[in-house]
Amino acid sequence: GFGEKPADIKREFQIVDIAKKNQISLVLMNYSDKLWLEEHDKKNLATLLQNTLEKYNLSTNDIYIGGFSSGGIVSLLISDYITGLKEFHIQPKGVFIVDSPIDLLALYEASLINIERNFSDVAVQESTWIKNLFDKELGNPKDGISNYEKYAVFTSASNYTANLSNLKNTKIRFYTEPDVNWWKVNRKTNFEQTNA
Repeated sequence: GFGEKPADIKREFQIVDIAKKNQISLVLMNYSDKLWLEEHDKKNLATLLQNTLEKYNLSTNDIYIGGFSSGGIVSLLISDYITGLKEFHIQPKGVFIVDSPIDLLALYEASLINIERNFSDVAVQESTWIKNLFDKELGNPKDGISNYEKYAVFTSASNYTANLSNLKNTKIRFYTEPDVNWWKVNRKTNFEQTNA
């Protein structure tokens, strides 16, 4: 996500306890708050994962990679990257994501609606940040969506799925449980504008 809260840290300790009880090795990483990965990011993260597995002599037989929000995006993109390369000895059996905005173009469009609606200060601030970042780094979609396709996990407007092509034989789970009423009351956001 975009910042840990005390409740998030408490949940991490619960996850660690459950993993210990079940003799599961667990690597928790706070790699970035990125909504996409550049090629050098993928290489650095893949190398970090590989080195961590080797340093701690961890098994590479049953690896599952996952994350929440932007962590889910990173999980899918890095899993696709390492699965497609022989130099990394990591073949995830599965990838899971929780409430992740996998379609960057849809996120951009939802941000424009939030800014125009001007209902919630928090939504407007986050949406303005997203719009400005995407305009600067990916360009205005009116000028073309190729950068959105290049970096997003999935682009629904063009049904672009190439960034998942190496995961065709990997189990993928998407978790999302939006509180539809909360979103409507607090942000005036429709279900279609959530990450779900």
